[in-house]
Amino acid sequence: MDYNVYCSIFTWNYSMNYQIKNKNHLVGFIISLALTIVPFTAVLYLDINKKILTTLIIVCALIQIFVHLIFFIHLNNIKKQQWNFISLIFTILITFILITGSLWIMHHLNHNLMHH
Repeated sequence: MDYNVYCSIFTWNYSMNYQIKNKNHLVGFIISLALTIVPFTAVLYLDINKKILTTLIIVCALIQIFVHLIFFIHLNNIKKQQWNFISLIFTILITFILITGSLWIMHHLNHNLMHH
């Protein structure tokens, strides 16, 4: 575990705000750990349908994204974090454009360069 993470989770302070922040980090860490262990255990030990397994992995990943946004990036109060939220939406938009454009280019290159 990183030293800064250890200090932020396990350091005791008498300021109530600081303790609540540490408690939120600890809760977020435990939820994230559970959302990592569940799909890993399902892949490793359970013999289930691949579609169900893929759905489980995707659902756990999406839930974990929201856990990170709320507990670690502190986007639970959008009015206070308006610029951070706008930056997040812009980042998601740019990432979507890059991925979609790359897939579109690769599809058309494959279609145009393959021998018919």
